[in-house]
Amino acid sequence: SYLEILDIPLDLKTLKFNNLEFTIYEEGCDISHLKIRNLAIGPIGCLPKNIPATVTHLYLRDGFNQPLNFIPPTVQTLYLGNIKYQLTPDSIPAKVLDLNLLHGFNQPLNFIPPTVKFLKLHNIKYQLTPDSIPATVLFLYLLDGFNQSLNFIPPTIQCLYLDNIKYQLTPDSIPATVTDLYLLGGFNQPLNFIPPTVKYLYLQNIKYQLKPGSIPNHLKNLLRNSKQNGRYSVNKLK
Repeated sequence: SYLEILDIPLDLKTLKFNNLEFTIYEEGCDISHLKIRNLAIGPIGCLPKNIPATVTHLYLRDGFNQPLNFIPPTVQTLYLGNIKYQLTPDSIPAKVLDLNLLHGFNQPLNFIPPTVKFLKLHNIKYQLTPDSIPATVLFLYLLDGFNQSLNFIPPTIQCLYLDNIKYQLTPDSIPATVTDLYLLGGFNQPLNFIPPTVKYLYLQNIKYQLKPGSIPNHLKNLLRNSKQNGRYSVNKLK
């Protein structure tokens, strides 16, 4: 992901997260002229007067405790840490398509608006139930450290992405409605949990060392991610 940082003053700190570099807002600083794509805001008293129109990724860090109505329409990807502000169904702007709930997040998910299509869950504290995920979410990611049973996944989810999750998967972990399963780079478990209802298995360069017999016999379509162009190539297994 491209990040333009030429105009960032030397006294503004940055943090790296999710393969992106975020500029950390410091209270009282004028950031309106900065050409940045990724902005992080912590628990501060006064929000920035103007957020640059170039910002598309916004990270609200642990302890943040203000309404989210300041978020500009340019922001499409929102990261929420363990924020204190209690979210409601009108908290998230309609332009946000990609919502990331990070380590420690501890609120019910009934605030998620129907405009969010990509939901990415890290090791959140809130205990998920079968009615936690809105039916309007199409793509569900369970990322590093996620450690809850997958029985909360609603039948509307057809595309499931798994990274280096802690929860140990079993053959009944994946709902029968999931047809497209993506195993991301950090995934490190045997593949014998994959049910016959999965039609397409997408493999990145996962940590788990594959050997003959690792791919379940019932799979018909295996797609591998190419390091060169990032695209998946199709292998018909049957």
